[in-house]
Amino acid sequence: MKRSFIFTVTTLSLIAATVLFSACEDIHAPIFYYINNEVALEDYGIVGDISGLLEHDGNLYVNTGRIYKKASQQSSVSGKYNQQWSKTGSLPGAMFGLASDGTNLYSIKVTYEQNTNTGTNTNVSRQLYKYNGSAWTAIEDSSDVVSVVYDKYAHAAYARKKNSDDEYQLFTLSGGSVGSAVSGTDEDTVSVSNGKAFKGASAWSGSMYYMANTSSSITQTSIYWSTDGSYSSENMITPNIGKILSLEVTEDYLLVGTERVSTGSGYRGGGIYRIKIKADGSLESTPTAFSNNAQSLMGTNYSITAILALDDTARESETDIYAAANISGSFGSSSHATFEDIGLKAYYPGRGTWNRDGTANGSTTPKGN
Repeated sequence: MKRSFIFTVTTLSLIAATVLFSACEDIHAPIFYYINNEVALEDYGIVGDISGLLEHDGNLYVNTGRIYKKASQQSSVSGKYNQQWSKTGSLPGAMFGLASDGTNLYSIKVTYEQNTNTGTNTNVSRQLYKYNGSAWTAIEDSSDVVSVVYDKYAHAAYARKKNSDDEYQLFTLSGGSVGSAVSGTDEDTVSVSNGKAFKGASAWSGSMYYMANTSSSITQTSIYWSTDGSYSSENMITPNIGKILSLEVTEDYLLVGTERVSTGSGYRGGGIYRIKIKADGSLESTPTAFSNNAQSLMGTNYSITAILALDDTARESETDIYAAANISGSFGSSSHATFEDIGLKAYYPGRGTWNRDGTANGSTTPKGN
C-alpha cells in the first residue's frame, strides 16, 4: 500500500514553515521526510501485538500469538530483504512471550474466555511450553508462570511466577524445567542482561550496561550506564522521550524503544529513538535524528516493545535491525494508527530504509492476519 501526501501551500506559508522548523529541531519530522523521501509500505508484513522477538539456534523468532521464524543471517549475505519469515507449525494454541536457554525455546499458551456482553477477552489459564526445534511440550507444574524473560547476552531464560506469598519473582528456566528463585527479583523486575536483573529495560554492550531508571511506574524517563550495572546520577541522561520500554546497543548508537506519556497538556515521547554512544561508553544527552525513515514509520503513536540488532557490534547503519511496533493506547486514542500498521518492522542496510517484514504469502499481510 503506497501512502502519499498532497499539500497545497502558498509561497508565504511555505516560507513560514521553513522558518518554524529551522528554529527548532524535530527529530521525528515525519511530514518533511515523506515529502522528500517517500517510502511505500510493503504489502507483506507480520501484523499483530508482538510479545517476543529473539535469536535462537540459528533462527530469528517473533511471537504475535502465532510464532514465525527465519534464518538468522545478515541481508548483506543472503541478498534478501522482506518475505523470508514462515510460521512454525503445530502450536499448542495462542502463545505469549519468548525466551531461550540456548537449547530450548520457551513460550506460554494462553487460554481466553470471551465476554459476549463487553466484547473483551479474559485470560483464564496459562501453561508454559518448551520447543526443541521439532515439537512443543508442556512443562509440568508451570500453570503459575505468567511470563518469560530472556537474557540474550547470557543465552539464559527465566520464568516469572507467583511465589508462596502471592508475590511475583523470577525463577531460572533451563533444560525444560523451572528451577530456583532468583534472589532480589520481584514483580518490578522486567529484564535481565548479562546475568544482572533490572527493574526497567536494559542492554549490555560487552563492556557497559545501559538501563532505564525505576523512579516511577508510569514514566521511565532516564537512562543510566555503568560497567557493573549500578545506578549513579553522574552517569545518567534524561532525554524526555516518554516511558522507555526497550534498549538495544550497536557500535555507535543506543537504540531506544518508548511509549508516549501524558504531560497534562498533551503527550511526550513514543516511538523509536537513537542516542549517540561516545568513545568511553557514555551517552550524548539528547537523541540524534535517524538518517532514514525509522521515526516516520515508528513515531509517537507507537510503543516499541522490542528492538533486535542482528550484529550489535556493528554500526547502526550497517546491520539488520528488527523492531516490535505495538499500539500506544487504543486505536481510537492513537491518531493515524491502525491495526494494519502494528507488528514487525525491519531495517536492511542495502535497502537503507525501515519497512514491514513478513512471509512470502498473504498469511501475514494486514488483510490476511
